[in-house]
Amino acid sequence: MLPRVSVIIEGDNEKHCPLDESSPTPIAICLGLEGLLEQDFPLADVELILVGAPSQTSRWAARARTGAFAAIHEVPAAGADYFDMKITGRSFARAPYLAIVDSDVRPGRQWLSSLVDTLDSGHDIAAGLTRLQWHGSKGTIAGPGSALMLSFGAIAWGAILGPQDRSLGFHANNVGLRSAMLDNCEPPRGMLRACAAHDLFFQWRRAGYRSHFNLNQCVVHAFSFDWWSHMHQRSGCEAMLLRRMFKQWPHRWVTRLGWFEPILTSLWRMAIDTPQYWRYTRVSGVPFAKRVCVWPLFLLISFATHSIEALGAYRGLIRGDLQKEFAAHAA
Repeated sequence: MLPRVSVIIEGDNEKHCPLDESSPTPIAICLGLEGLLEQDFPLADVELILVGAPSQTSRWAARARTGAFAAIHEVPAAGADYFDMKITGRSFARAPYLAIVDSDVRPGRQWLSSLVDTLDSGHDIAAGLTRLQWHGSKGTIAGPGSALMLSFGAIAWGAILGPQDRSLGFHANNVGLRSAMLDNCEPPRGMLRACAAHDLFFQWRRAGYRSHFNLNQCVVHAFSFDWWSHMHQRSGCEAMLLRRMFKQWPHRWVTRLGWFEPILTSLWRMAIDTPQYWRYTRVSGVPFAKRVCVWPLFLLISFATHSIEALGAYRGLIRGDLQKEFAAHAA
């Protein structure tokens, strides 16, 4: 009998996971696996696919055997990049549904049941809420409900939530889909990482697939300033290159602005951050008074974030070799 859902956990992001200080030699805690072991969904209906270096997958598999998974696959993929690991994991999936979570992302207790409910209802893509938590060596520095994490989270994860909580995309760290969809699409193009989920979503939307946002499909992503700055600098660079390489990419007219393009796109992003903030904090259950008090901090972080993205865009504009390399990968 086939499992109902195959879950892929990749090892590329393990460097962002908190350490288990109780171990004689501190090792990273796979947050994705720990959250899966606490699901209200029957693990006997779950096929687990662990993708990464053998030293990672063997350790994770030993921990996973404490649960009652239908099957556990260890997939060696040392040196593969983020999306290659996910696509490699797909080739081992037997279930009709595919659920994807990262090693540095802890799914909530209702994550799988909510994801499966969305797909059972006839939708093709199950998107959910991603929140942030800052882990330290002695415990949590800032939890998902803190002003700092709400501000960073609204910018990083709020873009997929449209008016009336309509789904405008998904995050690659928290998504469910029909397994065959990864077989019938172009893989994320070449050097894409920060924009790869947007790239796939545009492909699937043009193909007529339907997406739905489910608030109960909630995960908590590990936060660090290094992760944040790297992600947004890369996002700015990738978006600038994509506008030049692909005619179907939205808002290509801004490429006519030349060196003013990163400044304008950063200002535009800051402008749409505000409604994004109010939607994100509302669905996160934040009281209105707190949302008002946190808003000035959010505006400062929005300015800093999109300044980082502008630097990434200027890097792409300056480095002609980077544009050629991107075009070669995307061909």
